Amino acid sequence: MKRLTRILLSIILFSSLSSPLQAVASGFELMEVFSLRVTVVEGGIEHEWEYDSPNQYEYETGHTVIKGNEAKIKVDQMVQTLKIDKDRTKEQYKAILEQTFPKLESFDIRFIDETDHLYTWGWYKS
Repeated sequence: MKRLTRILLSIILFSSLSSPLQAVASGFELMEVFSLRVTVVEGGIEHEWEYDSPNQYEYETGHTVIKGNEAKIKVDQMVQTLKIDKDRTKEQYKAILEQTFPKLESFDIRFIDETDHLYTWGWYKS
């Protein structure tokens, strides 16, 4: 938690200096995203997709970490899958993720938009 707080504060401080990622929102509009974190746990394996403006991508699954262009492809795929929208609910994101991860145990989605506002959604199987 302490690490995440430091990362988010760093992102907020430096986001005004960076160029944003274009993500699809609502399937039609474009919104500027300065930071994105998606974490999914399925079958005890944690998968993470990360983006930090201007051009840092990282994808992790289990103990494997991928960075650079290969990670960009993975992050772009997840952005397309989620169609991030500020008005979506955690239940809507859960339904979307269960299509790809049928044994979904938990998820956490966080992004910072062009106005430095942090949006979060999370769900944990009880």
